[in-house]
Amino acid sequence: MTDEKFDNPVGRLVAILHRAKERSSDLGKTEARIGWAVVFELQGHQNSPSRETEVEICWRLIELRKLIAEAEKVIQQSEAPHAKRYLRPFARLRTMVPLTDLSGAFAVPINEITESDMDLLEMASDELSSRHSESVVEEGELEALREQIDELFDRVKQSDLDEDLKIFILNQLESIRRAIAEYQIRGTERLQEALAEIVGGYFLHQEIIEKESDKEEVGIYKQLLSHFYSVVLTAAKLTPLIGPASKVFGFLTAGTPNIPPVDLGH
Repeated sequence: MTDEKFDNPVGRLVAILHRAKERSSDLGKTEARIGWAVVFELQGHQNSPSRETEVEICWRLIELRKLIAEAEKVIQQSEAPHAKRYLRPFARLRTMVPLTDLSGAFAVPINEITESDMDLLEMASDELSSRHSESVVEEGELEALREQIDELFDRVKQSDLDEDLKIFILNQLESIRRAIAEYQIRGTERLQEALAEIVGGYFLHQEIIEKESDKEEVGIYKQLLSHFYSVVLTAAKLTPLIGPASKVFGFLTAGTPNIPPVDLGH
């Protein structure tokens, strides 16, 4: 990614648009699915995406659509004096992500985004950043967490854990992995969504988790959740959990001094 601001939705959108526009001249009439795979750094432009890569492309484009909506909303709700002018590019942006036709030319909708559009979005990003910026998670911290996930995923897959518990833990690890991969698109909001999913899943599967709590893989899984919890809590500045979830996830704060429980409804 380029050095645009990542502390607000418009800044993250600008960064993705810059990458897309930089590659549109090289990719010409290349299919949209290949173009977006290149933009999201899922592969080079020489080959057609594999089935697994196509799934990833669709997930990223869904998140990009959400980002466009979030960027528009944050400008509308801002007190920026030129907010109406900053909103002008969004009619074109909403048609830029062709989920129903990934075989069309990648460059066509990208080229509809003008330099004037980019200037307006960059000004909006600067203004939002100066007024109320989000916290940004260091790439090194996310990379360390990603490595832990990969290592535990392989370990759980080869373990003798109860089959239902094994599938559950693997799904939870995949949820965190996907959120980290999509962080560059939707920022801490995406991490919060994943944490809410993790807490809900843990609550529903608490009995089967505790039944095999003496297994080393379960202990490592809990430690990894604690690490993820700390990352999201710090980045999103969340407030305490309430109700049953606070009891279920009490272990997360043990060994994490001075960090309060988290409010997933924030």
